[in-house]
This record gives sequence, C-alpha cells and structure tokens, in this order.
Amino acid sequence: FFFQAEDGIRDFCLSRGLGDVYKRQVLFPKEAPLGEQLRNEKWKEVGFQNSDPRTDFRGGGVLSLMCQIYFAAKCPDLVIWMSQPENDFLWAITSISTTFFLMKLFHLPNFLVWEKDRHEFCSRRALKIFCGLLKDDYELFEELNALLVEDVFRIWLKLKKENPRISIMDFRQATDRMQKRFRTLMEDHHPADFAALKDVYSRLK
Repeated sequence: FFFQAEDGIRDFCLSRGLGDVYKRQVLFPKEAPLGEQLRNEKWKEVGFQNSDPRTDFRGGGVLSLMCQIYFAAKCPDLVIWMSQPENDFLWAITSISTTFFLMKLFHLPNFLVWEKDRHEFCSRRALKIFCGLLKDDYELFEELNALLVEDVFRIWLKLKKENPRISIMDFRQATDRMQKRFRTLMEDHHPADFAALKDVYSRLK
C-alpha cells in the first residue's frame, strides 16, 4: 500500500475507497448512493482539484486514500469544518500532499534517489523510531497523517486571523511550518508511542 498499484488495481481501490468515504456521509450527506456519480463536482467542495477525485492521488497513491478514509471516519465533523468555503482550505489535497511528505520523509517511495532526494529523507535515527512505532501500531501512518493535516488547518486559520489579506497562494507557509515542526520532533525526541508523540508535537513551536 505504500506504492502506486497498477492502473486497474489502483482505479478499483480508489473507486471502492471513495465509495467508503461517501457511505460515511461526510461528503454527500443528502445524495443517493454514489454509483456512477463518482465523477461529481461536489468532490471539489472538500478540496479535490477535479470532479473525478481519482486523478488527484498522484504520488500518494492508495496509501493517501487510506489516510483520507481513516480521517473521514474518525473526524467527520472536522472534515465538514475544514471544507467550509470561508476557510479556503483544501482538505483532500492537503491530506494527499501530507501523505507524500511522510512517504518521502520515511524513505518509502522506490522512485527516490539518494543523491538527488536525500534532503527529503529523515535520519536513520528518526527512521528507526518510526519503524519501532509502526511495529506496535499498524494505524500509525494514518494517525500521523490526521495529526499533521489538522495541524496545517489550525496553522492556516491562525495565519488568516493574523493577516486577513492572506490568500491560498500563501498556503505553503502553513505546510512549511508543519513539516519543520514534525522534522524537529522526529530528530530531537524519542516518543514511546503515538500518544507520547502527539503530546510532544503539541508542545513544539
């Protein structure tokens, strides 16, 4: 699940997975079953770029879909809040890009090249910590994604409050702050489990 599947398998998984999100009544609470409505302009309301959300997954692949299903199941009210037009927040795309950030950080994609992409990787120490946490918590990756996506959202709201003139063109400020904070956590601390990780992360500036 860490890598892109072949097109046919990938499309099947994405279609089934997006249907799962739909059935949780997060995206289309008053609509009939998704079926052939998979291509629907309403997907843009939760932050996809296109009416067919399968085209947005790119490098995150099926793993990014799994993270979205997890988030939508655990935090449906938060997804609805994030998707309010006045927030200018693209939940779906932010989730996908956060998945890709984590994949690269923890050396997961097989298309990365050390000589060219080593600035994307965490240290061996941080990778060892991640693997140790993952060994005891099979939902760790989804939990990390949810934690970081929510953090980006709250950083973004704070930036908007501090500067009402800020626009979506400045969104990188929010993701950069999150990534810097998380890298600091993984490199400078040694959490014993996700609960400890979440506690330390909440106290970092």
